[in-house]
Amino acid sequence: MPIVSVPTSFNISLEFDAPGLGRRWVALLIDMMVQVLYIILANYILSSISFGFGPDAGFNQWAIGLLVMSPVFLYHILFESLTNGQSVGKKS
Repeated sequence: MPIVSVPTSFNISLEFDAPGLGRRWVALLIDMMVQVLYIILANYILSSISFGFGPDAGFNQWAIGLLVMSPVFLYHILFESLTNGQSVGKKS
């Protein structure tokens, strides 16, 4: 594994082990599986909910679907900020 060295303003060099390409691909696939499983579960739950028959029922369903899917859009941002830059795939 290559070592990445980052100089700081305090004249201290921080060294990190950079993961290889294969490990990065596996982490990406794990993250994608987590997101796809969430989408499948959310779709199953949303399809079982009735949104009514009014003229705005389609718009209500779209808005609720967008809110439910927002964790998928924010997945990497949330994990980068909340878990010190480690998503589910990067932790493994």
